[in-house]
Amino acid sequence: MTIIASINGATRRIYLHPDTVGASLHPVDLYKEYRTLRRLDETLRVWSPLLSYTGNVPKSAGTGTERYMTLLSGARIVPFGTSHSLTIVGTIITDTGQEGIVCFDRSSLSSGVDVDINYVPPQVEVITVSVGSGLDAAQSTLLTNIALDTNELQTNQGDWVTVSATTPRVFTLTGLVAGSTVRLYETDGLGGLGTELSSTVNSGVTFEYTHTSNTNDLLLQVIAVGFVETITSITLGNTSSHVLEHTYVPV
Repeated sequence: MTIIASINGATRRIYLHPDTVGASLHPVDLYKEYRTLRRLDETLRVWSPLLSYTGNVPKSAGTGTERYMTLLSGARIVPFGTSHSLTIVGTIITDTGQEGIVCFDRSSLSSGVDVDINYVPPQVEVITVSVGSGLDAAQSTLLTNIALDTNELQTNQGDWVTVSATTPRVFTLTGLVAGSTVRLYETDGLGGLGTELSSTVNSGVTFEYTHTSNTNDLLLQVIAVGFVETITSITLGNTSSHVLEHTYVPV
């Protein structure tokens, strides 16, 4: 199903495709299609992003939000111009704190066109539960016998064996123009650029991302007013730090 018919960057309006008439639509599918269109169409990249997608933002101690899509800087979604019902099965908010049907603009629809929007956000929050280790006293004592400086562990038989520790690694992007938009995506094959791992829409002159995997194959996107948007494939390996200097190309 095609979701987006067109995008007007000047008015910050996303017009839905006829395929969405009477459909159930998840915000993540709309977001993925938007990211693909923006990546392929240079005329869309001159405008600041209309959408972002995130989740697991801390709400209180031990809890976080579900995944949700945010409409940025006045962006709105325009339903297709025929009478129908549209069901949204996911969370959509604006960056001004509004949620649900207010994220849609029906003012441009023809007189007599009636579009009902059924907004069904998931009743979900992410909860982090702290529990005991599940170890008995002997096992707990065994784990205290870790020599952190040599990465060695003492077994129940008294032998010392070498173990591999997962050490956080830091990727640093330098040479940024302050106020740039920087996003890192994991190339997971889910469509668009992939799963967003970290981002900022108002950078300083550097950007950092901490990871623990042995290898990460990522896409790095940098957007700044007056410069060409870049999407760079990078691989973060086992080194404790990885520094990349960004080079801007004027429009």
